[in-house]
Amino acid sequence: IRPASAPQRVLVVCRLPTADCLLPTAYCPMACPPFRLAMAQILVEGGRPGENLARALDAVARAAAQGCAVVVLPECLDIGWTHPAARQMARSLPAGQPLRIADGGTGSGAIAVSLAVHLPQAVIYATDISSRALETARLNCQRHLVQERVTLLEGNLLEPVPQAVDIVISNPPYVPSADIPHLSREVRFEPLAALDGGQDGLDVVRSLMAQVQAKLRSPGGLIVEISPTQSAMVCALTRAGLPGCSYSLVKDLSGRERALLARVP
Repeated sequence: IRPASAPQRVLVVCRLPTADCLLPTAYCPMACPPFRLAMAQILVEGGRPGENLARALDAVARAAAQGCAVVVLPECLDIGWTHPAARQMARSLPAGQPLRIADGGTGSGAIAVSLAVHLPQAVIYATDISSRALETARLNCQRHLVQERVTLLEGNLLEPVPQAVDIVISNPPYVPSADIPHLSREVRFEPLAALDGGQDGLDVVRSLMAQVQAKLRSPGGLIVEISPTQSAMVCALTRAGLPGCSYSLVKDLSGRERALLARVP
């Protein structure tokens, strides 16, 4: 039975072996109108996305415009830069103490669910200022049977997290406000709050850096997804927010700096 608070339409995004594959399916609860879209791999690890990937992203954009939520399937749980980095960082922390992770600005919950699946020993806090986003995250936690280990909290980034954690991870809004109208269609489907980072794109990152020192245990780590054009400024904010930390930048498949990893001794 579909909960009354669940989205009326739910889009299932699947990760397929190659960008040349299409999966002509979408999940739609029985109470909803018929709804079918072509899906394809959203992120290709190695190789260049093909024409079908662009079609799939366009389908996601059209689905979101119709008020759909996104359901993450298991095949999608090991993509991107932040998830593997967090698991590697977790392995480097001292053994014998509970592993606690905070996902600031969780959105659909993809990062939190991925970490819960791959790090079953971890206690995970996932926050968002949007109650609607948290409802989607709740559905994804339930689908992957991690709802007992992911605590969803409504609030600004790390503010609602009740205790210090070992790893803070975040994919914050980092697009400058003036650039929003010029984004590609597959990016503009995101809620504005998930994109708009203020005048220079770093408003939310500044808020995160102002909060992180009080919520991060020592030793511990910080992982933040960034825009390649903002890496120097984000590094400066990290040095100010976490004095004495060491940090590095992770590059994507095209060689652009897309995530910052900081470690506190």
